[in-house]
Amino acid sequence: GLFGELYFLKKHMLEKYEPAIAIQAWSGPDGRSKDFAVGAEWYEIKTVGANSPNVRISSLAQLSSEYDGHLIVLKTERMSDQFDNGEACVHDLFKYILSVINDETVEGIFLSKLSSFGYDISDESYTAKFDVKSMTSYKVSDGFPRITEQDIQRIEICDVGYSLILNALKPYAED
Repeated sequence: GLFGELYFLKKHMLEKYEPAIAIQAWSGPDGRSKDFAVGAEWYEIKTVGANSPNVRISSLAQLSSEYDGHLIVLKTERMSDQFDNGEACVHDLFKYILSVINDETVEGIFLSKLSSFGYDISDESYTAKFDVKSMTSYKVSDGFPRITEQDIQRIEICDVGYSLILNALKPYAED
């Protein structure tokens, strides 16, 4: 999860917005239902294996909104420790994002969000290397195949999760 969110932060949010807005928009570590939100625009980030046929949606709230949004699916492949393209692990992404922040307050917010995510720079698991094979954005709107709170008619049902078949989502892919 953290790798995918930092990758998206670098590749999309920091290209579209100034660092202060992009970092504030990262709402996943804050316990909100969407990983990124700027105004009514929202993004849910999912990282799967390169050959995964589906993506897991872990709660109803992740794709539920009165506003159209985006499901971003990163397909990744685990690489050897020698693989290095400058954005292959959480540590690489962390260093890059920190380097483009030139405001102490924004830097503090970024570090706080990482801390609430459980990130520890000395943890070796964050040096695991990945190659991003693709990053696909799907438009989540009224016709998108999703389960929302309105679809659940029984109050006794909770913690609903489901999987979506990636090949079946092609009609919703965005350029």
